[in-house]
Amino acid sequence: MQSSSTTHPLILLSELEQACKSQILIAAPNLSNSYWVGIGFQLSQHCLAIQTTYINEVLGSRILNNISKVPAAKSWFMGLISLRGQPLPVIDLKDYLLGEPTTPCHTNRIIVIKHNNANTGLLVEEVFSLKQFSKENVNHHIDITRTFSATLQRFILQAFEDGKNNWGELSIETLASDAEFLNASIF
Repeated sequence: MQSSSTTHPLILLSELEQACKSQILIAAPNLSNSYWVGIGFQLSQHCLAIQTTYINEVLGSRILNNISKVPAAKSWFMGLISLRGQPLPVIDLKDYLLGEPTTPCHTNRIIVIKHNNANTGLLVEEVFSLKQFSKENVNHHIDITRTFSATLQRFILQAFEDGKNNWGELSIETLASDAEFLNASIF
């Protein structure tokens, strides 16, 4: 960079931006190779997470007041909301995976996922935080059959442990390709 007394401030900002971008590009590959990053949430007694590459955003529970019910839909298909002018289908994930409707509460959140250029809202009981696990935290010894309910097991891609809890990575690929998930109609 040049001296600030002789350089225009916009040029300095541009140089600073370039310097920051070059550092980010160098650091990013190292992080992505050694860490798994996702949003952790609760589903009944289960601690689950969805990888951030599938997540567009997380919405608060107040938006559920604006849901439009869809006639002849299965119980887990809550309806549609308008999100910035676009229809967003909302699924009660607990009802879909475990057969138990989510109890409405101020901690409920809608995790908006994107798969094959389609957005879907997944209602969960509570979002904990951004979860970051080192690849070393993948635990191949966690007995998924003991840790997660039978109906949930086929949707668990891998398991992590953080010292307190076992976390299951919810497979968005498996969920989005499930025949029942693709047919929300009761007919």
